[in-house]
Amino acid sequence: MTRVRWQVSSNPTVSPEEHAELIAADPFRARQVYDHIARGEVPDALDVVAAEAGEIQALCSYMPVTSAIAANQSLHESMRSIEGVGDRCMRLGDAVQAMWCRMLIHRLEGEA
Repeated sequence: MTRVRWQVSSNPTVSPEEHAELIAADPFRARQVYDHIARGEVPDALDVVAAEAGEIQALCSYMPVTSAIAANQSLHESMRSIEGVGDRCMRLGDAVQAMWCRMLIHRLEGEA
């Protein structure tokens, strides 16, 4: 598959997979979701996850050459990128970040 690159405000150009990895590695979002859950605000936590997963899914779907197969492959590659971040976080003992990654993957699996 041709690697598609996008303009993202924080980076000059990133592929959907790289963007997914940046979101998965975002400690602010991970902490935000954790704080919502710790306060019993599960719907708010799920809203954050849904918004970020939706952004990842939108980048994967918006291909210059419209192809459901290419978009689906890009989504799977994005989920692999997130899994990589989650695995690293678990090895480093960062359960909050690993939980965030798992929640993103779970949400994206529903989109695949």
